[in-house]
Amino acid sequence: MTETPPQTAGEWRRAGALHYRAGRLGEAEAATRESVRLEPRDTATLANLGAILRAQRRTAEALEVLDQALGLAPADASVLLNRATS
Repeated sequence: MTETPPQTAGEWRRAGALHYRAGRLGEAEAATRESVRLEPRDTATLANLGAILRAQRRTAEALEVLDQALGLAPADASVLLNRATS
């Protein structure tokens, strides 16, 4: 049985989270970026992408993504926490 690839932003976000938890950071980044492409104003997904980039020691890129999320939702606690720990 073949698994259907993700179609929606939510499905891509979940795929990214599963890859992240499994330590597959490249795949996590690719899936999460696809989710961002489909829903560029989703601050939770942007925060996830920031965490993935930070885990890859790509701090400048992580901060850029998290600043983008803060521009959309300046009081979002998860984004603020990710930004503070980057």
